[in-house]
Amino acid sequence: MTKTLHTLDLQLAVGELRRWRSAGPVELQVLAGRVWVTQSGDEDDHFLAAGDTLPLRRGALTLIEAQSSASLRLFAPAAAALPPTPWWRRIAGNRRPAATVAG
Repeated sequence: MTKTLHTLDLQLAVGELRRWRSAGPVELQVLAGRVWVTQSGDEDDHFLAAGDTLPLRRGALTLIEAQSSASLRLFAPAAAALPPTPWWRRIAGNRRPAATVAG
């Protein structure tokens, strides 16, 4: 189950174009209508309809154009809201202490 913490709902008229650049993990969900989405660094164009969700690339310029009147939601998934890993864990990585043998 995905919980959303922050959302932004948008209404787009036919042919309306929006630009978006995300600083963090964001997903685009189409609530109604149909949209065309393209992102810098992604060779594919995406055509989304009601019920479809697309993760937006961090830092990428995203263009969203309504092919019909559309209702959209941009949201940060709950997993994106987890606190960052402490610096000492990032340095240690996934290393585990060496095994010892009792003798």
